[in-house]
Amino acid sequence: MRPERDAKTGRFLQGTTGLPGRPKGSRNKLAEAMIEDLYQDWKEHGIQAIRECRERRPSDYLRIVAMIVSKATEDFTDDMRDAAMEEFIEERRQKAALLIAKMREPDDA
Repeated sequence: MRPERDAKTGRFLQGTTGLPGRPKGSRNKLAEAMIEDLYQDWKEHGIQAIRECRERRPSDYLRIVAMIVSKATEDFTDDMRDAAMEEFIEERRQKAALLIAKMREPDDA
């Protein structure tokens, strides 16, 4: 099927490029592959990357931490009770303590 054209000018009608376009799902396949590759790299080098960022670029490290903390606070709703809030904060504190302990471990390299 040929794309529709204006009878007078021969130009493609609005919304028609005349090009076949990319195959459906090709962008998703690329994004999924890239995310999988990044995930594999993170599993292998994540803690070292955090450690290096903290040591070599502390301002960037703090900016990332602040961004993560601000995103976590968006999870709060007006309906959360004080006990639930305290539990949420305690869970995050424990996770942070574990990450800090791992960062303090010497590199195995």
